Amino acid sequence: MDPLSTTASIIAILQLSSRVVGYLTNVKDASKECAKCAVEATNLHSPLLNLRFRLEEGSADTP
Repeated sequence: MDPLSTTASIIAILQLSSRVVGYLTNVKDASKECAKCAVEATNLHSPLLNLRFRLEEGSADTP
């Protein structure tokens, strides 16, 4: 998979995880399962964001 496609996929996952976290934190009377899911999505967001930045830095160095 080329760097551009990989970066685009990571961006899509980041957007989705942000929406999931936003939804789950705004649901009233959310169960403990929803709270756990929100925590997991939040934990996934940071490493993916770091990966995106590293891929973008690497593709900027490539002619």
